[in-house]
Order: sequence, then C-alpha cells, then structure tokens
Amino acid sequence: MTDQTHTIAYHPLDAITVSTMNPRQQDDHDPDQIDALAMSIAMVGLMQPLACYLPDTGAPEVVEGGRRLAALRLLRSKGSDIADAMEPDWDAIPCTVTRDQDQAQAWAGAAAASHVPLAPAQEIRAYAAMRELGKEPEQIASAFGVDPLRVKRRLKLADLAEPTLDALATGHITLDVARALTIAPNGAREVDVLNIAIEKRWGAHSVRQELEKNVVTGTDRRAIFVGLAAYEAAGGTHTPDLFGDKQILHDADLLDRLFKNKLIAHAETIRGDWMWSQAVFDHPWVSAGDTAEYDHVHRTPGDLSDADQDEYVRLSELANGDVLDEPGQATLADLQTRLDGDWTADEYATCGIFVFVDRDGQVRWDGAWRTRARTPTADPATSHDDTAHKVEAKATPQNAVEDFRRIELAAAQTALLGKHDLLLSLLAYQIETGLRNWQAPLNVSLSPPIIEPEKDTGLTLDGRLMPDTTDDRNAPSVEDFNAFVAKGPKHRNATLTNALARCLSSQTTSQFQKDLIATLNIDVRKIWTPDAANCFKRLPIETLDQMWGALVPTDKAEMLDPPFSSMNKGKKAAELEKLFGNAGYRETLGLSRAENAAIDAWVPAEMQGDA
Repeated sequence: MTDQTHTIAYHPLDAITVSTMNPRQQDDHDPDQIDALAMSIAMVGLMQPLACYLPDTGAPEVVEGGRRLAALRLLRSKGSDIADAMEPDWDAIPCTVTRDQDQAQAWAGAAAASHVPLAPAQEIRAYAAMRELGKEPEQIASAFGVDPLRVKRRLKLADLAEPTLDALATGHITLDVARALTIAPNGAREVDVLNIAIEKRWGAHSVRQELEKNVVTGTDRRAIFVGLAAYEAAGGTHTPDLFGDKQILHDADLLDRLFKNKLIAHAETIRGDWMWSQAVFDHPWVSAGDTAEYDHVHRTPGDLSDADQDEYVRLSELANGDVLDEPGQATLADLQTRLDGDWTADEYATCGIFVFVDRDGQVRWDGAWRTRARTPTADPATSHDDTAHKVEAKATPQNAVEDFRRIELAAAQTALLGKHDLLLSLLAYQIETGLRNWQAPLNVSLSPPIIEPEKDTGLTLDGRLMPDTTDDRNAPSVEDFNAFVAKGPKHRNATLTNALARCLSSQTTSQFQKDLIATLNIDVRKIWTPDAANCFKRLPIETLDQMWGALVPTDKAEMLDPPFSSMNKGKKAAELEKLFGNAGYRETLGLSRAENAAIDAWVPAEMQGDA
C-alpha cells in the first residue's frame, strides 16, 4: 500500500534535480514556454511547491514540476526586468517531499494535478504585465497552464481603471460586474458606477442597465441606418462591448436627431410621383395608429396572357425548388411586377406613402394611402380648374407637419390641465387594459424592473405583482373606458397602486429612496425560503460553514455523522435545506425557540442593509 505521508521542506535550488520518474525531462521543455513561466514566477511567485521524491541520499528529485524547476533556474541565471519582482529565496525553494517511492510515482503520473488558481484581479494584472513585455497570449497561456482563450478574455479587462481592479481583488465586485464595467464611456464614468455598484450591491445586470441609460447598441436599426461614421462626424462617441461583440453608442439623443433628419430626407427622395411621403420614426413598421386617418388604396391588379400565365407557373415551381437560374429569376420578377399591377395616375396624384426603417436598418415604404377626407382630383382632361392638381400635388414640408401636430397636442394637453380624476382614470385604464403604445392616450411607459430570479424555487410572488397575460381584452373604446370609470375610485386606485408598486426602481441611488424603503419594514422571508438550488449551492463553502456555526449550536450538531465540517459543498447545501425547510429535522436537533427564530429570519448578506 502506498504511504501517504509527505511534508513541506525547503531546499537550495542547486540541490534539486529532476527524477527519472518525471515523465517530462529537461530536454522536453519549450524554451519560450520556460521563459514565459519564469516571468510569471517573477511576477506572482511560485504558486505551487515542487513535488519531490527524497531518497536516502537526501537530495530531492522532482517528480512533478520540472517546468517550474527549469523556470526557476532560468530566472536565477538571467534575473528579471519586472518592477517589484517576487524573486524566490534560492536557498529555500518549497518542495512537497515523500520518502515513499510508490507515492512519488503516483505524483509523477498526476502531472496535471490542480494548481492554486490566481484570483481574477491577480490574473488580469499578471497577464497584462507579460503582454507589456511582448509575450503573445499563447505564450502567456503556456506559462500559466491555462487555455489561450482564457488569457485573451482576461486581457480585455486589463484596461479597466485601477479602482475597479482593486475592488475585484478585494471581493467588493464580481468578475461579471467587472466585465459589465468595460462598456463605460470613460474611466470617470466607470469609477462612478463602480462606487454605486459597491454601495448598492449591484450585480452585472444592474451595472449594465445603469451604463446603458441614454445609450444604444450598434445593432440598433437607427445606428445601422445612420452609420457609425456619420454618428462620429456629428460628435457622437462609442465604445466596444468587449464581451458582447457590439458597439455601445453613448448619445442616444444625437443618434435620434440624425436618424429623423436622414429619414425625412430619404422619404422626400423616394417620394417620386406620389402626392406625399411621411416618415415613421417610432417603430420598424407602419402601425394602425399611423394609418388611422387614411384609407388603404390597393394596386389595380395586372393581367397576364395565357402563355405568360403558364410561364409564370413554370418559373415559380422552379424557384420553389431552388433550381431557377438568373435569367429565369429576372423573367419571373418581371412577370410578378406585371401581375401585381400598379396604381393609376390619379391615385399617384392623390395618395402618399409611409416611409420607415425596418429592424435591419433598411428603408421600406408602405402605400398607397389616401387621407380619408380627401376626394380624388378630377381628370385634368375634363376639369375646368387646371390649378387644382398643382395645388394638391405640392406636399406640406415634413417639418411643418411635425410642428402642426405638436401644437395640436399642446392644445389638448392644456385642455386636460386640472382634470385630475380624468387623468388618473385614463392612466389606470390603460394600465389595466394593457394598451399598446400606439393605442394608449397617455405617453406613459411603465418599465417594471425584473423581480423573477433565475432560480425561482422557494419564492411566492403576490399575484398583484404579476402581469396580466390574457389575450381576450376588449379593444379600447369610450364605452369600455366609461365602464372602467363606473367601477369607482377604489378599483382605479387599486389598479394604480399595484402597477406603481411593481415599478419601484432598483437603480436609484438617492438617500430619499433608502430612507423611504427603511420605513417599509421589508421581510424577505415572507415571500422567499432559501434552499439548496436558489441559495446554498451558490454561496462560497466558507459562508455555509459560518452559517451552520451561527445557526446550530455545537452541542446540538454533534449528532451529525459525518460532521458538517467534513461534508462536501453539495451535502452541506442539502443539510442546510433540511434545516430551513423541515420542521421535523429542527425538532430532532432540539433547537430552541430563539434558534428557530434565527433560522426563520436569516437572509444572505446581499439582502441586508440598503434595499
């Protein structure tokens, strides 16, 4: 049987040799890799002792760690150019030694045994220092025994501000939060949000939400349509999202102005023979709200001869089978155009089109549309008023149309001033009925923050906080609104209370909100019971040990076999789940009323203090 006895001993570097049991001898090492490993030792020290067999002669022989031994020898011979280098004590190299040859042989066969990992901040700084010395990611990866992709991802974080890396090193933020901070437009904004994140105990999602206020991504249809070059030329700034393969544009207002101006100009350009063209800004389609005052005018269908109709059918079948050649595709397109037909000259003269940008940033138009109150222009050949067509054909400029609509809206808003009950009822009505933006009378957008966790076991949400997902709602109408008002102020106020409570923000940093929430006497455990899946398996094992020690007195935990301290993380999480969710188990442990109350009141540190 193999003797498992081994100790840590310190030996001079010159006394250490490579054992014949070591599967990798000195000649097997890549010189570039050894050079990179020497630099990593200079920067962060020797993270793992050499595994050595100690024969009767007393001279240690390395059975695992030959590359580190070669790097130590190289580092001593040439020194290091790295500032604050951690040069080892050459007379006291740490070695894990055994006198048992079978044990040594087992170590030699386990050359891929786990190494002591660097903390993320240490890893980032170490990789960055080696990059500054001209090392490629592949060389750095070889020196640290990690995947090159891991090195490349860590190097993306190397340009974060020092306070961010310090916060990562001290555990005030997670690696995911650090990744989210890379989209900050500058170092000052990064540090501002860092401080808020630490104070509010934000996760990566909250950090991204804060940094993406008033910003859009390069995949936004407006950004594609305007183009990054035009956005930059107008003074806009953007930065890459290093972990999302996209650009973050930091001035949404500027982009919106550029988008609207370009689309207005584009709408006028493609207007052609139409009487008017109108740009649609708010959505990547033409909505029912846009066309509410218009009648849809369809093309006059075309007609194909029998021969052309037969050809159309033949070519369509080939196209459906993906075997139609380019000349055939051109012929089919021509036949389709003839079959679709066209509008009449009179319809061109009295109708218009809506121009919009689709989700892919491409300009589209939809038509034809005629204002409902408008009548077709008389045929110039029979009309005695030869000025009518000229007057009707000249469209009002788009910017003037926008101004007229704004003035009309201002007049309507003025009429509502002082009508408190009507406005409250309108707001509650559109919340309860779930009106779309284009249907809603009030331009109020409620964006409830996410409260459903990824792990939702143990959570019981009040039904009033859950959205109504039914699809059988009535279409909005004055009659339906009057029926809502008839339910009385109590129903209206309940609707508003539920909706506004659901919109309590998790993002504000104001002292006012902190003080306000403090008055609510929040009890998380009323709606949530921690269990293995939603909590315990996600906490560090040290935290689980601390929890058990704080919640279960030592004398009452003696019944456990094996003891809690010797369990692996999964078993500790399961044991805590029983403690929190099984009253019979607590009774078996003989817990007092006060000890039970402490368990029933426990919440993670992240749920304590400020909300």
